[in-house]
Amino acid sequence: DSFGNNPSASIMATFRVDCCGVHITHRTSNIIRWTAACLFAILTVCLLFFQRYLGTICSVLFIYFVLSFALRAHADPFPLPVRIGGALVIFLATVFITSLPWVIYGGKEACKASRGTYKTPWNQGFEDHWLDLSFRLVFIWFLAIHAIYITLGDHPPSAHVRQETRCVVFVWFGKLIQIVTVVVDSCQIPKYNDDGRKTLDSATAYLTVFGNSTHYVADVWFLQLVVERLVAFQAAYGEPLPCTRVVVWLSRAMIFMVCTQAFGVISRVVALGSAVTLSVGVIFLSILLCRAYAVPYKYLLKAQKLDVNDALSAQMKKETTFAMRIIRRSQMVFFLGSGGMILAFLAFGLDFFVWPRDQMWSMIYVVASNLDSLAITASLVMLSGVNFKWCRRRSKGNDGPRASRAGGTCCTSDHRDLKYHSESAWNFERTATGAFNTTGEQDKSAREWQEKVAGLATRRVSVEVLLHFYLQLGQENAMPHFDSKRSTTNDVVRHMVIPQSRDGNLGRSFAEKFGPHKVSMTPKMVTHHWSNRFCDLVAAVLADALGLKRWDLIAECLRSPDVSDGEELKEQLYAHGALHWQYWICAFCINQHASICGNSMGVLDTVTQKVLPSCDCATPKYLNDQPIRCEMNKFDDMMAYLHRECPKFLQVVAIDLEFMIFSRAWCVAELVQADASHLEQHMMIHSPSALEKNTGQLKSIQVQNCSASREEDKLAILAKIGAQDDVDKFNQRLQQILLGNGGLLADWLDGQKLLQEVGAISARAKARVEEASKAQPNLDVSDPWEI
Repeated sequence: DSFGNNPSASIMATFRVDCCGVHITHRTSNIIRWTAACLFAILTVCLLFFQRYLGTICSVLFIYFVLSFALRAHADPFPLPVRIGGALVIFLATVFITSLPWVIYGGKEACKASRGTYKTPWNQGFEDHWLDLSFRLVFIWFLAIHAIYITLGDHPPSAHVRQETRCVVFVWFGKLIQIVTVVVDSCQIPKYNDDGRKTLDSATAYLTVFGNSTHYVADVWFLQLVVERLVAFQAAYGEPLPCTRVVVWLSRAMIFMVCTQAFGVISRVVALGSAVTLSVGVIFLSILLCRAYAVPYKYLLKAQKLDVNDALSAQMKKETTFAMRIIRRSQMVFFLGSGGMILAFLAFGLDFFVWPRDQMWSMIYVVASNLDSLAITASLVMLSGVNFKWCRRRSKGNDGPRASRAGGTCCTSDHRDLKYHSESAWNFERTATGAFNTTGEQDKSAREWQEKVAGLATRRVSVEVLLHFYLQLGQENAMPHFDSKRSTTNDVVRHMVIPQSRDGNLGRSFAEKFGPHKVSMTPKMVTHHWSNRFCDLVAAVLADALGLKRWDLIAECLRSPDVSDGEELKEQLYAHGALHWQYWICAFCINQHASICGNSMGVLDTVTQKVLPSCDCATPKYLNDQPIRCEMNKFDDMMAYLHRECPKFLQVVAIDLEFMIFSRAWCVAELVQADASHLEQHMMIHSPSALEKNTGQLKSIQVQNCSASREEDKLAILAKIGAQDDVDKFNQRLQQILLGNGGLLADWLDGQKLLQEVGAISARAKARVEEASKAQPNLDVSDPWEI
């Protein structure tokens, strides 16, 4: 039961892999999938030798199994040269198949002479076959355009988009193969048996079976992708949507039904029965999907009607309008695809059921099946969101204005790009300390500064290591008093990170000791504060890896007693291709032994109320008085370095439940500097209701009133900003970043996955409606269906 009444259960159960009480790890699951694929391949090869018809169908199912299930964890787009090569292959293959009648047979007149006056048992002559071929060639070029576009287009890491890309190419390939049979039938005399069916003694007959099977398997694949979008929408919305379980199980049942459709040529009754059943199933599925989306849509509509005048009401109206438009568009896209499917299913059933067969029904099926494929590929291209702007937006040295995520408008920054910041930072540190008097010393020290920055930038922790670390907490030898609802990041650093990263009398950073051996070129830097609950920090990182924009449900999962081994979360992360994503988190990537380990400054443990432990290692300590060797004054420089070296580097802002992160000087400085550098910024919030509750306090944030663990850090930040006028400009920019039109919190959600984004906007609208209902008792929010 994947979706119950518990929202956190719906997240955790999405990729549950328990079998007869035996828990399967994600690695074991991966081995099982590829082993099954190998066995499937062996079965397919055997059938191709002994029973070609079944073997041809199995070959289609094998390709589908590999593309849909075995490769489901593949999330990253291919490099541009690979995408160009793939698009070129699609184009050249389409050109080759299109030219077959002329290259092989000499053109239309030669084909007509070779075919003669022969007609099929249902009275199809040369002109009918040539018309059939012409229709298919027109459609195949439309399909090729879709396949080339989605192959060339770039996108953020997303296993869902990769599946959509593979599905579109799968559809194109099946239709392309099927054209070969039509070319042969148009230019040669086809062979039929006494029943009026095509004989299966030629390779072209099996190409027809392959093309038909591909077509119907692609239909089911499309339905599965639509259902996955609904699941993502529900996860972002945070509450179970009506009929979701029925939708999930109905889509699974249709996998079996499409297999009967592939075998429908065996019996006219089976063909018509499966066609009608599939058509009814698609209609029923469409109704259920509309019902599932109706509830958040109604809340969006109610949120627009609220008579609330505050700073965010106008932005909220823009967001709800945007979300309602996306829901309507998504439903229209699904109706487009499902309408084509219904038409193709019925045309296939009637084509085989009507006897003797008629050339009109045959042509109707040709047009219907190709319209179905065209509708599906067009729907997937629109739903995927691939484009040719993503790479430019995140490319190295992007000095253009940063586009807002939802509104499409641009906002500019008065601050310099981070790639120019290192020099000014170094100049400040040098001036502040007065340590160097000669140009040679300055150059040498600048090099040492940059070497330190580069070294810091290579330290990472993977999602898998972070989750494993968290799951250790609370055990007898790993901070046994850990409380997921109370223990802070500072507590965990003192009790666990520092001891585990010590080697004998010396210490290093946790990331250097337990980090990945190979450094990824797509790292993410997490901005957070140490007073936040450590469980919430981990939840924010995992939620980002799963493509969510709220972390409350993940936190519930982490606090659940059933999360002991974390395999369900690992399976989800693996399925999203995110288990080995790398994050830069200061608590793990800064060498605490070279800075703060020796003195806990009398801070008490949140749970035990005892002074936090100190470390007696012999590692030299470097603080602000030794700026070059200090690791705690180079965050902005490290961001600049990663921005230059890793074009897809981005910032994840782990916002705590109370929004205290915006009162921390370093966090605020990192936000503004990342914005000035046009970095993509992911804002991870607890929930829409938490955002509504804390919006008021954000309006009064000023960097000079923010706090820092060390006063010298705050002074350093203010000195880097400049004089009072510069500080005022900084504060204005900060307000624009957080709450302005297209700001991070006004535009809090991820535009990469539109339906998931809309789900989160809908959740925020629901929270706003319910908050308004407390002030307006007459406002009815009990049943959104009554609007």
